[in-house]
Amino acid sequence: SEFRELTYLQHLDLSGNQLTGEIPSEFRELTYLQHLDLSGNQLNGKIPSGIGNLVDMRYLYLYGNLLSGEIPPEIGKLTNLWDLNLSSNQLTGEISRELGELTYLQHLDLSDNRLTGTVPVELGRLESLKFYSIANNEFEGCVPDMLKLPPHEVMIVAQDGSITVGEGPGYYIDGLRFCSDRP
Repeated sequence: SEFRELTYLQHLDLSGNQLTGEIPSEFRELTYLQHLDLSGNQLNGKIPSGIGNLVDMRYLYLYGNLLSGEIPPEIGKLTNLWDLNLSSNQLTGEISRELGELTYLQHLDLSDNRLTGTVPVELGRLESLKFYSIANNEFEGCVPDMLKLPPHEVMIVAQDGSITVGEGPGYYIDGLRFCSDRP
C-alpha cells in the first residue's frame, strides 16, 4: 500500500479537511508516527485496533468526527502518549481499563460521546494526568476519588490578543460526583 512509502513519517495533520469514510487500517504501518491529527472531519466507523502498533505516538487527536463503537483496548499500548482527544464522536461502551496503562498521559478528553458504565479506577494510575474531561456521556455511579485532580494553570487568549493566566479545574465531569462526595 501507499502507507509503506511513508514508513518514517512522524507527524500527520489532516484536521479540518472534510474527510469521509473510515480510518484506514493501514495506519498501523506508520510505526514512527508521533503525532496524528484527524480531528474535525467526517470520519466514521470504528477506531482501528491496529492503532495499538503506533507505540511512538505522543499526540492522538480524533475528536470532532462521527466515529462509533468502543474505544479499542489496544490504545493502552500507546504508553508514550501525552495527549488523547476522542471527544465529540459517537463512541459507545465503557472506558477501556487499558487506558490506565498510559502513564505519561497528561490530557484526556472523552467528552461528548455516548460512553456508558462506570469510570474505571484504573484511570487513577495516570500519575502524569493534568486535565481530563468525561462530560456529556451516559456514565453511572461515581468518579473514583483518585481522579480529583488539583487545579492547573490555564491560559486564555482573547480575540483582541490579550492573554489571561489563572487556575482552571483539572477535570470536567458534568453532573457526576466523586465517590466521597455522594450523599
